[in-house]
Amino acid sequence: SYPYRYYAWASRDNVVFRTVVMLSAWPEETIGTLLRTRTNLTGWRVSFDGLLLEGTEDFPAKANPADTAKDYNRLIWDLSLGSPRAALQYWVRSLAIDADGITHVRFFKRPEGALLDNLNEYDRFVLACIVWHEQVSVSEITSMLRFPSVTCRDAVLRLQEMGVLRSRGDYYRVTAQWWPEVVRYLKRKHLIHSKT
Repeated sequence: SYPYRYYAWASRDNVVFRTVVMLSAWPEETIGTLLRTRTNLTGWRVSFDGLLLEGTEDFPAKANPADTAKDYNRLIWDLSLGSPRAALQYWVRSLAIDADGITHVRFFKRPEGALLDNLNEYDRFVLACIVWHEQVSVSEITSMLRFPSVTCRDAVLRLQEMGVLRSRGDYYRVTAQWWPEVVRYLKRKHLIHSKT
């Protein structure tokens, strides 16, 4: 939605599209169904046993694997901000197959969102520009932001080294696993806004 919102702002709402379909974040149940469906297609047997917490004061002695699976899906939904692409990335990163062919679910390492707080002002605007347009080249970023070309190139390289961006040819976009962290960060910095 960010590229469309940018277009609407830049064109002063002079809409040239006959139909505009706005996709919202997927609800928790739909993300859970997506993860189950994709996993069932693999034929893997999935075990949540590694996530069960037994014998501690705060948890019942007999933990229910079904509840653990539901809670874990809720965690993925929350972290992914309802993005199916990010949810699938988080899910895949949380799976480990043992020698017996059983797939164990374990906590995955989230991208270190605090790293974004170290970005300078130019880096922030370059990152926002990429989110506004979904995928852009360095020359397009330079043209849009009117920053020096070397500044834009260096910002893109820093973000790529951090794992925030990936490239396809000359074009850069935010990776699926970093997308939710980047959106939260840019909202905090008031460089993108919520739909509400």
